Amino acid sequence: MTISRMTLRAFLVLGGVALTSVLPAAAQGTTPPAAAEAAPTRALKLPINGVWVDSLDLGRAMGGRIGRPGHAAIFVRAARGSTTPPTPPPIITLGGDGYAHGVSMTPNTELWVALDGHATRFVATVGVDDARKTGRGSVTFEVWVDGVKRLDTGVLKSGQAPRPIAVSLVGARRLALYVTDGGDGAVDDVADWGGAVLTTAAHTATLATMTPPVGPTPVIASASSDAPRLNSPRITGATPGRPFLFRIPASGKEPLTFTSANLPPGVTLDPATGIISGALRQGGHTDVQ
Repeated sequence: MTISRMTLRAFLVLGGVALTSVLPAAAQGTTPPAAAEAAPTRALKLPINGVWVDSLDLGRAMGGRIGRPGHAAIFVRAARGSTTPPTPPPIITLGGDGYAHGVSMTPNTELWVALDGHATRFVATVGVDDARKTGRGSVTFEVWVDGVKRLDTGVLKSGQAPRPIAVSLVGARRLALYVTDGGDGAVDDVADWGGAVLTTAAHTATLATMTPPVGPTPVIASASSDAPRLNSPRITGATPGRPFLFRIPASGKEPLTFTSANLPPGVTLDPATGIISGALRQGGHTDVQ
């Protein structure tokens, strides 16, 4: 569905205090399509066939910490490794506006949602939370759909105006929201997806978070073969008159028996162990088989 830009103002009531949210001046004249989609997400009213992302199970997120307005942050398994950034604030605030719904993430956190073709659009307003607007925070927001990066905000820093985003999800099976540290560490990196909402094709559609899919195990080395194989370097050196000891690296089904031809004078091969030992009598180059 398409969310209409019916109003430029939204009223949010939190703890009996009414907060007025007004779109930035830049958005009131020539509102970009993404801003028009994101404008209603500050309000308490859920769009038709909409699902707040923070209403889903956030415990399946991977990477760092994730939280929703009015709740303590959830610690999730560090899948990619991260430093310990500050705890997200209890209420999401971006550009002076409070959000009753949304998700706060620390860097290197990812949240996956199983869509199974039921969703049509993802909308949010993103940026570094106002609690860190005078800090050194810098983050990037990425939206991945079925393994393809559909949106990358680039680096957004503390104090910068929040950015409305909208991504089509028609026919999509999976959605992944990912936050990075902007390449400079996690100091003051409280990344907010303000008013994050998923629109579905029908009000009966059910969406749920999921654990990231596990890819195939990479092939590091092939299994050893029963066939005998020499794995030694092509060239081995020694100093004449000095003790020499070299064990031929070999693989294969044991027991192995070693033979050689054209060994230089002064060294011998143990056929059972594959060890060449002794002392070279003179210098030179010898091709050994």
